[in-house]
Amino acid sequence: MKNRQRGFTLLELMITVVVAIVLMAVAIPSFTNFIQNNRVSGVANELVTALNFARSESVRRSESVELCVYNGNAAAPGCAAVDDWARGWVARVASGPNTGTVLRVWEVETPPGVILTRIQAGGVTTRVQFNSLGAAESVAAGQRMLWRVQGSNCTTGTALARMVETNRAGRSQVMDGVCV
Repeated sequence: MKNRQRGFTLLELMITVVVAIVLMAVAIPSFTNFIQNNRVSGVANELVTALNFARSESVRRSESVELCVYNGNAAAPGCAAVDDWARGWVARVASGPNTGTVLRVWEVETPPGVILTRIQAGGVTTRVQFNSLGAAESVAAGQRMLWRVQGSNCTTGTALARMVETNRAGRSQVMDGVCV
């Protein structure tokens, strides 16, 4: 009886490796786009969470609360005078006996390759202030605050960006947008 060896030939192994390389070449760009889209969505959702927190706190406390650009000072968190929403955000009491009381700080570390910019302001550019009824006082009548979150490698005109909108009534939402 003949004793036969079992296993793969060198040719079979080489064909398997070539097929695996071709599949990876197709899958890796898609996976990279998937990660980029998740990062963009994460930043947009975090901004909406911060806006909704400030709005709900204003109603709960029956006083104005604002969400503003974080000054970067962990020892004395406050609002920055610059229009750079990628720095993070601070929710604080904006009027009344507790003016200036910091309610929460979001030290946002924008993921690599993600750009957050305010592109339209219906009023003040460095903060959104909600009154005791939850309306956005700092947004002019008939206007809105609008931010764009997109990847740094996003092709102009592609629908891979997210837009965050806050209207005068104080409602914030994430919408699909186009890259610029």
